[in-house]
Amino acid sequence: MKRFLVALTAACLCAPAFSALPVQSLVSNSQDECSFSVRPEAKVTRIGGKTAGLAGIAMGPAMDRTFYFTLAGHALLNSLSTDEPNAVDMSFFNYWDAGLNLNYTFFSSQVIHGDVQCLMGGGRATYDYTLGGSDSSTVFILEPEVDLLVNLTSTFELGLGVGYRFAAGASGDKGLASSDLSSLTGTLSLRWTEFW
Repeated sequence: MKRFLVALTAACLCAPAFSALPVQSLVSNSQDECSFSVRPEAKVTRIGGKTAGLAGIAMGPAMDRTFYFTLAGHALLNSLSTDEPNAVDMSFFNYWDAGLNLNYTFFSSQVIHGDVQCLMGGGRATYDYTLGGSDSSTVFILEPEVDLLVNLTSTFELGLGVGYRFAAGASGDKGLASSDLSSLTGTLSLRWTEFW
């Protein structure tokens, strides 16, 4: 037990030395301790077998440019066409999701580095038919993702990622089922971490 306590104390004393590594970036500027992040992002995915664009943002506290605990949300940007016999198009289809996004970033002090993250939350998919009626479902969303990141400055990162959205709860009685909302995702993001 004594050896364990000595090892734990040594690790705690050494941790600040590793977290204080200077951030390498394409453009240099000063930086201190990390406290908050904002990450606007654009996603390309498939909904109902059609290509869809989502816009979103994640905001929340960050610890040493390594752990990010953010609230995130996304909304559908474009209209989608459909082969449904009782609808002309999906112009009135709406989709959004929101939840907690947990992120761990590897080697954040290096110019090129990466992260793993996972969005856990819920959303709503609403499909209005042109001949009357609608289908609206509350869905559970789980979306793990892996990103390649580049430090543009010590406070700005450009990211390119790939993930998969698992959706559950869409009934599919009149509109889209959960399998229609589950798909691969591609993400382009810019993360700003504020330092003071």
